[in-house]
Amino acid sequence: MYNSEKGFPTKKELCYKKIVTQNKGQNQLIINNLKFNDYAIILVFDENENQKMDRNWLGLPAEKYALSGQPKFHFGPPVFNEVKFRFNRNNQKIFLAFN
Repeated sequence: MYNSEKGFPTKKELCYKKIVTQNKGQNQLIINNLKFNDYAIILVFDENENQKMDRNWLGLPAEKYALSGQPKFHFGPPVFNEVKFRFNRNNQKIFLAFN
């Protein structure tokens, strides 16, 4: 999860990162003390547990992923403004589904 376009989406040291174990059905991640701001989320289902998004020979994701917005399809990573959402008093939940 990133709070600005700076380093998005490749600089791991500039984001909030959490590794969770997948359960059957829906999973939930709660982040406490999060400041109201714009955020972008990239969720990766790291099937082989190598701590990175694997890609196929075309450079497209080879593992399941979810984004907090609906970016236009283009080769390469999404742009922060296409996937950002506003976290505020009235909007404190976001639902993501793997592709």
